[in-house]
This record gives sequence, C-alpha cells and structure tokens, in this order.
Amino acid sequence: MSLSISNNARNLFASAQDKASNAAVNLAKLPAQSSATSAIQSNSQSSTQDLVNLKESEIEAKTAAKLLATDKQISGSLLDVLA
Repeated sequence: MSLSISNNARNLFASAQDKASNAAVNLAKLPAQSSATSAIQSNSQSSTQDLVNLKESEIEAKTAAKLLATDKQISGSLLDVLA
C-alpha cells in the first residue's frame, strides 16, 4: 500500500510540474502588448487558461507533498506497530 501511495504522489508531482512548465512557456510566448482587438481577446483566453493551469499545478504539487508526508507517517506507524 505504501509503495502505491508514494508512486502515485510522485506521478502527480511530475504531472503538475509538466503542466506548470507548459503553462509558463505559453505565458512567456505571449506578446507584451497587441494592437489588434481579436489578438488581445485570443491571448486573453489563452493566458487565462494558462493561469488556471498554473494554479491547478500548484494545488496538485501541494497534494502530492501531503500524500508523501502521509505515506511517511503511515510507514512510521506500521514500524511502531511491528516493533
């Protein structure tokens, strides 16, 4: 059970890291200012989604960290019971 929790947490963290990286790259590629209204609207929708992806990846990374901490606690409890 413990190994599964650790693996899931690591996979979740890796996924969050990839999502954050992709969103950051997309945001960095956006022009600082655009004169065309349609380009502004398109960039606004794209940048909004990228910002949402950044926040989601933050939450996922925090969740992964909590899973790893819980896994460590469970392992410690099991060792205490067996001792």
